[in-house]
Amino acid sequence: MWKMILRFLKIILIVAVILVITISIILLLLSMQPFVPNNYTQIVKTGGELEAKYLAMGASQVEHMEVSTEEEWGNINVYYPKELTENAKSYPVVVMVNGTGVYSSKYSALFKHLASWGFIVIGNEDPSTCSGSSADTTLAWLLNENENPDSRFYQKVDEEHIGISGHSQGGVGVFNAINEQPHGSLYTCAVSLSPTQLDLAVALRNGMDHGKMLYSADGYVTAWFMWYLKGDTEAAKVFTGDAPELLRNQLYQEQQIDISCIN
Repeated sequence: MWKMILRFLKIILIVAVILVITISIILLLLSMQPFVPNNYTQIVKTGGELEAKYLAMGASQVEHMEVSTEEEWGNINVYYPKELTENAKSYPVVVMVNGTGVYSSKYSALFKHLASWGFIVIGNEDPSTCSGSSADTTLAWLLNENENPDSRFYQKVDEEHIGISGHSQGGVGVFNAINEQPHGSLYTCAVSLSPTQLDLAVALRNGMDHGKMLYSADGYVTAWFMWYLKGDTEAAKVFTGDAPELLRNQLYQEQQIDISCIN
């Protein structure tokens, strides 16, 4: 009798171990999956010519650099146009602020897309970005590199044209990076996508959930930065004129535009 019980317990133990191993493998595989699909620029539906234009990849080839830091959140990731190292131009910057647990390495496709339009795009591995502190530290690193003759970013940063974008918790981090952090006054424009704990956390694009707003609206996010950081008058037509495309795009709801305060 006892032998049968022991044999039964051994079987249960073996099954339990197999389940633990299987679940661990599944969680590991899930943790390695990107938060943004690598082909999102091809699969996201667009509702206007300009949205389609700026959702497509830009003209620049992109390179990536990962930098280790002494911060508890680890590395900084930088994506930039390849030609940056081959000319004397300076480039506008976009600082990306992570959503909860969504490290910059989890949405490299988004960084690559924006960099292909001629931006230096920089982020980090901070899983908790609400205060805006890690965004400020990340920007400070790049500004220091801009003054370092040994850096590939030496005199490559257009300090008059720096933007910031964040999603979910990172959307709140955008506000705090601008209003509460030492380098907040350097930002010339911002995008806050579905900021957590605000009414705006609700996705305002039809058929998209909170998480997918990170990349599904990227055509217009890119257009915004192209207009405000690079002076692209074509991109401005998304938001200005007698019939801004954003207001006519049926993929969105509750659209409002108020740019009366923008010079």
